[in-house]
Amino acid sequence: ADPQSLVSYCQGRGIAVEAYSPLGDNTRALIHGNLTAAIGAAHKKTAVQVALRWIWQHGVALTTKSKNPEHLAQDLDIFDWELSHDEMAQLDAATHPSYHPSFMCNS
Repeated sequence: ADPQSLVSYCQGRGIAVEAYSPLGDNTRALIHGNLTAAIGAAHKKTAVQVALRWIWQHGVALTTKSKNPEHLAQDLDIFDWELSHDEMAQLDAATHPSYHPSFMCNS
């Protein structure tokens, strides 16, 4: 949830963190995965909405993009509900990148 402590470092210093294109390259596990889909079903939300809400609940601003008006409306429909503590923990545990995020230096 916090690659190499970047988010906590920035938040601790009053630096705003933004998830630009937070769905990345349309990663199937994120958009169609069993965990996000199951949590979404419990809230009558999509898996994408679960992923966006998870980011938002971590205190990170979001920038999404779509040409599809329905998707844009769904992107805005993440503010009237919350993920439970247990759901956040499940999502946190399932979100460990095995690579260096593109914004991180490798050397």
